[in-house]
Amino acid sequence: MQKKRWTRQMLSLLLAFALVISAIAPNAFAEETGNGAPVIVTNESPTGDAEPSPSAEPTPTADPESYELQAPSVQSIVYQPPGIPAYEYLTYLSSTIGTRVAGSPEDVAARDYITGEFAKLGLGVDIQPFSYTSKDKTINSSNVIATKAGTSDKVVIVGAHYDSVAASKGADDNGSGVAVMMEAARTVADKVTPYTIKFIAFGAEETGLRGSKAYVAKMSQEDKDNTIAMINLDSLAVGDNMHIYGNAGSEGFVRDLGLDIAKDLHLDVTTQQGVNPEYPAGTTGDWSDHAPFKDAGIPYGYLEATNWLLGDMDGYTQTELEGEVWHTEKDTLDHISATYPGRIENHLSTFSQLLSNILLEIQEPQELKLNNEVSNDNDKDNDKAAITETRTFDVEFDLPSGSALSDLAWTYGGKDFSEYKKYNSTDKVYSGDPYIKLVGTPVEVGGKVHAKVMFDQIFGTSNMSGNRTLYPPLLKSLNAANILAVADKKGNVAKVKVPYNVYDDYHAYDDIKPAINEIMASPDKQDRYIENKVIGKSGQGRDINFSIVAKDKDSVDKYLNEILPLMNDNPAALQEKIKSGELTDYKVPIWINNIHPDEAPGVDAIINIFRSLVTKDTVSYETTDDQGNSQTVTLDVDSALDNVIFLLNYTENPDGRFLNTRQNAAGFDLNRDNSYQTQPETQQVMGELAKWMPTTFLDFHGFVKEFLIEPCTPPHDPNFEYDLLIDNMVEQANLMGRAGVANTKYDVFHIPYEEGLKAAQDPNYKPIANATGWDDGSPAYTAVFAMHHGAMGHTVEIPELNQDSTDALYYTALAATKYLVDNKDELFLNQLEIYKRGVNNEDNKAVDKYLVNAKYEEIGRPRTGNENFFPEYYVLPVDAELQKSPSEAYKMVKYLLHNGVEVERTKESVTVGSTTYPSGTFVVNMHQASRGFANVVLYDGFDVSDFKEMYSDIIQSFPEMRGFDSYETRVVGAFTGKTSELTDESALTIPGTTVSDEANYYVVRSDSNAAIQAVNELIAAGKKVTLLENGDGRSYEKGDFLVESTSLTPILSKYVLTVVPFPNDGNQAGIVLKPVTVGATAKGVPEFVLKQLGFKVTNVLDEADVLLNAGNAAQIKAKPYIGFGKSGMSVFKNANVLTGFDYKTENAYEGLYKAELSQDSIITAPYEAEDYLYTNTGSYITGVPTGATVIATIKNADDFFVAGWWPTQDAAKGKTAGFTYKKDGLNATIFASDSFNKDHPQAQFRLMAEAVYASLKVDVQPPYTGGPYVPPVTPPTDPVEPPTEPTTPVTVPDFKDLGKATWAITAIQSLAAKGIVTGVSADKFEPLKQVTRAEFLTMLIRAFGLLDKDATVSFGDVPSGAWYYSFVATAVKLKLAQGVGGDKFDPTRPITREEMAILSANVLKSVKGKQAQDPAAALLKFKDSSSMASYSKDSIALLTEEGVINGVSADTFSPKGIASRAQAAVIIDRLMGIE
Repeated sequence: MQKKRWTRQMLSLLLAFALVISAIAPNAFAEETGNGAPVIVTNESPTGDAEPSPSAEPTPTADPESYELQAPSVQSIVYQPPGIPAYEYLTYLSSTIGTRVAGSPEDVAARDYITGEFAKLGLGVDIQPFSYTSKDKTINSSNVIATKAGTSDKVVIVGAHYDSVAASKGADDNGSGVAVMMEAARTVADKVTPYTIKFIAFGAEETGLRGSKAYVAKMSQEDKDNTIAMINLDSLAVGDNMHIYGNAGSEGFVRDLGLDIAKDLHLDVTTQQGVNPEYPAGTTGDWSDHAPFKDAGIPYGYLEATNWLLGDMDGYTQTELEGEVWHTEKDTLDHISATYPGRIENHLSTFSQLLSNILLEIQEPQELKLNNEVSNDNDKDNDKAAITETRTFDVEFDLPSGSALSDLAWTYGGKDFSEYKKYNSTDKVYSGDPYIKLVGTPVEVGGKVHAKVMFDQIFGTSNMSGNRTLYPPLLKSLNAANILAVADKKGNVAKVKVPYNVYDDYHAYDDIKPAINEIMASPDKQDRYIENKVIGKSGQGRDINFSIVAKDKDSVDKYLNEILPLMNDNPAALQEKIKSGELTDYKVPIWINNIHPDEAPGVDAIINIFRSLVTKDTVSYETTDDQGNSQTVTLDVDSALDNVIFLLNYTENPDGRFLNTRQNAAGFDLNRDNSYQTQPETQQVMGELAKWMPTTFLDFHGFVKEFLIEPCTPPHDPNFEYDLLIDNMVEQANLMGRAGVANTKYDVFHIPYEEGLKAAQDPNYKPIANATGWDDGSPAYTAVFAMHHGAMGHTVEIPELNQDSTDALYYTALAATKYLVDNKDELFLNQLEIYKRGVNNEDNKAVDKYLVNAKYEEIGRPRTGNENFFPEYYVLPVDAELQKSPSEAYKMVKYLLHNGVEVERTKESVTVGSTTYPSGTFVVNMHQASRGFANVVLYDGFDVSDFKEMYSDIIQSFPEMRGFDSYETRVVGAFTGKTSELTDESALTIPGTTVSDEANYYVVRSDSNAAIQAVNELIAAGKKVTLLENGDGRSYEKGDFLVESTSLTPILSKYVLTVVPFPNDGNQAGIVLKPVTVGATAKGVPEFVLKQLGFKVTNVLDEADVLLNAGNAAQIKAKPYIGFGKSGMSVFKNANVLTGFDYKTENAYEGLYKAELSQDSIITAPYEAEDYLYTNTGSYITGVPTGATVIATIKNADDFFVAGWWPTQDAAKGKTAGFTYKKDGLNATIFASDSFNKDHPQAQFRLMAEAVYASLKVDVQPPYTGGPYVPPVTPPTDPVEPPTEPTTPVTVPDFKDLGKATWAITAIQSLAAKGIVTGVSADKFEPLKQVTRAEFLTMLIRAFGLLDKDATVSFGDVPSGAWYYSFVATAVKLKLAQGVGGDKFDPTRPITREEMAILSANVLKSVKGKQAQDPAAALLKFKDSSSMASYSKDSIALLTEEGVINGVSADTFSPKGIASRAQAAVIIDRLMGIE
């Protein structure tokens, strides 16, 4: 360091000497003016041209061949004072050549000039051409690469872009950077440098870092590893302050060296001090050519002149005097010299000295040598730290000469070890002892330092299952700068990257697909059939990744096209083929699944299984035999694939993995939804499972301390063929458990089925765990759902969240596979026997002994006096005479087909007993392989109330829970020859609504949730809908809806409604409905249900019109209150607004029961007088306030209870289930029934809707006097973007609030002048307000004149009368937009930036024929590109290439961020400017 300091000081003296000479001979720099200020003689004059957009194409001004390279004819390097050569280079670039837009002749001239100057220095020069497309033109540019060999082959890259924007001469941006780079090259060209230096003049930086991205894209991994740093020079001439930046922490060694040099040479160079928290001290944004190198993992340094204390404090505002100079007509030598006298000379001299010294002195911090000395069974990733483990690394490095051990400072992520505090679980803060620390004292031996660094458990445990919400943000923070470094007093000595993970094999959602890709690219990949596909999308649009691994494609095709059809249609014939030896070469599927992604090891174990299947010849594991003797088992993968097809579903809940939650994004536990399928994830995955019908199914879960593997305790669902499943499941589970224990630290596992049985047989037996309450009574659980499709289904519950439990799952899967391989014929024949019983509709009594009560007494199947537990048919009419809800019946048929149940349809009317079913009636013939599953959802259910505990809800009972009529028929052959089979779900056509007769008004019957959706659509469109207070006693009832025929017409094709003509003499008295906002708690099921039905929901209760299960006393007194179930009654009771009210609730008891519903109440009259209600809290009302009207009562009869688990059910018999109270200013409706539980009791949603409607003010219509009655139309609420098209010139509004988004003022005013956008009021635009999908589409359609008023669309949430209807319809017709699934468009949901990009790009593609030319290159600038949905990347790339979008910062796009009105306006404005 002493020698370096002497060299720096000598250079400083030389600079002083040069300045003296320049004072004596001022012409060395410039001619003197009268006042002594230097004036630079140039051939340029400032231009007054307005600045075009950054992507604007230049107008050629001259043939590049007309330029003569007029550099001095120096053949050898002659010493000049610092800054003078740079000034000459800058003058030529900015004055002789001038504006240098990428691809222009001037751009070529600059390239050739730089090439020639580098060559004069004796450097090897290469030209790296690249091209890109802009405005349908191919733009050609080049990088100029000059190489100076060094002592080491390792490389330092120095880079500066030579192009400029069209508006300027590019003196500061970036002639100055190129000039300093070339002077530094001149300085070091004949000197010994420690590293090889590549000086690169980048082309096309101003159009998206094109040159630097092209260069990095060409680098191999070896090139990247061989590059120690990249030093970027950009805009050095005019900014108020001279800065050097670098990476955060120890990776910023270039910056630290530069600051040290500046201090020694008294150069006025500092770094920015972190005044803006978005840019930590010493760093900068990713807006220049260093960014692609940084993203490639190469440390950077960056020289720049600017002023971080101005403007947004992001370094963009360069000068206090003028603000920005770059990208303006002021960026010329003349202007800068005149306005900032001496600044150019000072900056060029300073930066040239600094850069030259950096290149002569730079030393890559030595790599710390690490050895993970901790004993760790998995022996993986010794270079990683893990939150769940304590790891101590032996560290070794060379101690620099002149440094002492006491000089050394140890850091991780740029911070002292002492700042990393352990988690204090009591105070819930990180305040404990440091978890990164030195163990002992470092020692020096032979010039090498030896030390031990410990990374301790952060939470004091190896099991993160209790801290699942804490580790994602912690992991992100730790890996933001995961460099372990040691420095002496002069700077960094050594460093090494030590990434953190939760445990070695943990993968966040965004890591799953890259991990799959990495495995597929492995050199060890075997010759097997591997298909990686996406089987669906999550609620937030993430991929559900799925892999199939088989011996070959023929194996898969044979199973799907030959074996599977026989399994369904003729399992007996398939059995005979196997038994006779005719069929030997067949494979059966094993499906491995995860559904709770925050039970993290499940996902990672599946990835590990995939890796072994793709890359391994054999896998071995330890286990024990029946006597406990140790054994080693080797599974030959190819032999396994001779018998098995692997189906790997990494997670059923991608959003949950991304968010690290058990629930999906909508707040639903999917492992309570597999049979109900209210969520898109369960619909898609269970549909796939039903298609495959696997032989073994494993669902990976956590966390049970004693390591649990199913099968389950009673009660068992009577629809299983349990005798054919249980013995093999127990045997397979034992082998799985033995393997899981033998290969990990765990020493126990248990099988609930066995524990319960042992405890029942021996009262003295002490179960390991879960001898009761772990039942398989519901197909809502994934593994149980699979059992209903014939699989041996196992839920596996590991003890912990760590690597040990990940490994345990891996070995259980190997053992399950080995069992399936060894016993394939027996297991498959057994599975076929299940299907054969179904096809024969055989009720085999061998099942009965497994169906026991709580005392383990055999009770068998509940046949209720019938010989066969299963009927011959279930009949689902859709004719209104036999079906109370045709809409729900159609939905049920679709559900059955989706889940593998065969459905037929009558070709003629069929009479069975006294009932005649018309042609078109749906029939479920119970002679089919999926008979058990069909029965579990269509029969009434079973009563298990004698058991002391149940795991969760069991009631299916779809006819009662979803509100449709299903007829059970036991007449053999009743429909034989009279039906046709629906081949699959696609064969089902669900009609719209047909109306008979011609009438002015119709009644929409309140018989389905579709009716509520339709009514809410009409109300939102401003159509008049009346909730009738009277029925006619024949065709409609109180609580139905009166609608004018012209209003009804647009929605008839969207919904299956029961519609009857309203008689001319009908009583029209009722409540005129209006748009209503319901207040509910955020992210609750009530909110989800309300939105499904089309209600507007708010979580700000004071803004609500009606309250649902939420509110305080003051709010409940002020607004109508509706309470359902335990939650709703508790809120009402605690508000203490009404005396005499009380209720009873018991545990989590669940029951479907018969109730008597008042036919005098407008709320309950649409239901049958005796109908069904549901509870999952065992609730009923015990105290009815005086003056209340009871509208629902639990039936007072012995048969009131239908199904479920409610041990104290008798106490509820005859009790009140619902009442209304409308007195003394209080408006309340209370039901004891739990109408929202997990979105399951859908038949009761109408109770809530009717209660909301009934709470509105009554507006009695005038009596009918003959002739057509035209009710007044209630105008809709004004939309933010009104639908009217401007027909006269628009006066530009004077918006007073655009100061909130100054960057968007021009765009907003331009679009407002064209009538494309409007304000929220006369003088307010609210630029930062979120913009909805409908609003943005409207802007797009208007901007490009695309509106098609005849276009139609049929989304359930796009009312035909909505102001945005035609715009959405147009967009869909032109294929600019599509729905979000589930018959929805989500028009009023705030649009994400990603969605906005997709819609915008679709317009560019459709209207202007644009296509992204190099999506990968375009997205390199965005460090969050991995969080972009795969289907959005092309669109984002296109808009980036066209200069439409730049990101929320230079390196961040924020795809899931919500777009503002200002952002939308800027996007539209830029789109309109593209040719």
